[in-house]
Amino acid sequence: MLGVNKQHNSSNMESTLNQLFSRRYWLLFASLAFTIFMLAIRLVLTDSIFGLFLVWNLFLAGVPLFLALWLSQVREKKGNPLWQMTLFIAWLLFFPNAMYIVTDLFHLKMRLPVPLWFDMILLFSAAWNGLLLGFKSLSIVQGIFSDMFNKTVGVLLAIGFMFLAGYGIYLGRYIRWNSWDVISNPLALASDIVGHLLHPHHHLFMYGFVFLFGSFMCLAYFAMQRNATVTQPDNTLNQ
Repeated sequence: MLGVNKQHNSSNMESTLNQLFSRRYWLLFASLAFTIFMLAIRLVLTDSIFGLFLVWNLFLAGVPLFLALWLSQVREKKGNPLWQMTLFIAWLLFFPNAMYIVTDLFHLKMRLPVPLWFDMILLFSAAWNGLLLGFKSLSIVQGIFSDMFNKTVGVLLAIGFMFLAGYGIYLGRYIRWNSWDVISNPLALASDIVGHLLHPHHHLFMYGFVFLFGSFMCLAYFAMQRNATVTQPDNTLNQ
């Protein structure tokens, strides 16, 4: 049985990779390539390592999309429920990494000889790609829960995930926790989280950040979803 499960997991991962590198995502990869191209130009012209952190952050931003696609593949093939839950939890832990790149805009300042506008476009394109990766992964997970329950539940959970991501981004940006600290340092991480919950009046900055960031991400996500729905071709006239 263990050998069969390993074979199924390997098959699902292969299907996930094939789907990820299909033509469906060529625009996304083109957008990522644009950011990497700008970063390469900057490195060549300045010999400065500034911006290399974007490569790692973009990789982390892509993990939730990979996990969401993998989860979708496993669910479609009626895979082990425990494995589906494991993939979902992993997705939830890595999901904030996609939106986290938006906060890299904090690094924008004049760094001669590179003009400010160049770094502005570089950082903004990286943030944009993070949003694309995160929103696509959220859309897939939302669709899974909509199929399991109904569309309303899917929407409410998507909103909840977005605010949880906002909290995760706060933990990462201001307290410097990482997704893997859930395993490597769970007690200290849990202590910070409990402190935020038990003493909200001491952490008004955190609650304000989570509320505003989560609200903005929700508006951006559902606006993009709505726009995608509106711009889909109406085939009723051809029926």
